[in-house]
Amino acid sequence: MEFTDNEKYAIIAILTSIMEADRIVHSKEIEFMDEMMEKLNIRINDLDHMEINDLNLFKTNILAMSLNKQQIVKDWFQTMAKIDGNIDSRETDVINQIFMN
Repeated sequence: MEFTDNEKYAIIAILTSIMEADRIVHSKEIEFMDEMMEKLNIRINDLDHMEINDLNLFKTNILAMSLNKQQIVKDWFQTMAKIDGNIDSRETDVINQIFMN
């Protein structure tokens, strides 16, 4: 599935927020982020163009996606939240902020 640059940046920014929400960055989270960056064809240098500070903008970009894309992305977010073996409420709060009104 193809994603626009804005969609890719929103996905990476939210994955980063989930990863950092519990204040512990686990090696499995880093591995998953590396996989996602490869899947989305994003290099570290591409992130220089991204401002990671406006969750509402990223939410808007995610909710503007087709429902099929939204489900795929939500699955990725949930995978990030549980990949370290512990789903922290702060991680699920980030996901809920995106998909709930």
